Amino acid sequence: MPVIDPTSTFIHLPDDGDAVEVPVDAGFWASIASRTELHEGRLLTSFRTEGDFPHWEMHTEGDELIVASSGAFTLIVEHGETTPLTAGEIAIVPKGQWHRLTVQKPGQTVFVTPGKGTRHKPLAD
Repeated sequence: MPVIDPTSTFIHLPDDGDAVEVPVDAGFWASIASRTELHEGRLLTSFRTEGDFPHWEMHTEGDELIVASSGAFTLIVEHGETTPLTAGEIAIVPKGQWHRLTVQKPGQTVFVTPGKGTRHKPLAD
């Protein structure tokens, strides 16, 4: 069984029950809308989160799970709702909600995200 570096490989969890390795690079999220092979099921990703998200994001096709493996964060939903998220906790972001994370203490985060319908927008909007 392979051991996977989550910073360079995501896992696609299609609806058929498989777990498929997906190599990633700096342009991965910019091309996600055209990656139709990833639209069904979910993507499992993990990051060392050291700084605030530089944009808003939304998932139109399903809820997103955010797991704080270590560190401390604040989940911000556009228009004001904030939720603290600390090591060992999971937040569920409902589909269709613009959201972002800010960092109180850097740490590792895990995301389970719908493959289809991910959108980003600048903070200034």
